[in-house]
Amino acid sequence: MPNYKKVKPEITEGFLDKFFAKVATNTATRAVKNIKKKDPKLGKLLDMAQELRKQGEAHLSKMTKQEREDYLDDMWDQF
Repeated sequence: MPNYKKVKPEITEGFLDKFFAKVATNTATRAVKNIKKKDPKLGKLLDMAQELRKQGEAHLSKMTKQEREDYLDDMWDQF
């Protein structure tokens, strides 16, 4: 009989998180494209917002895990 590796729940959850995040991102991109066709000014603003989000994620990814957690905790405490 074959021996199968047991899959940890963390692996499955990680896969599902990434999968649905990608689906949501693609859906948002398509929605922005549709809005751009109907209202170019709003579409331009949404493009700028997406670019700012990418810049923010890039900034956070350059930090160490501890720096990122401290930074986000400080931001959370402000609000």
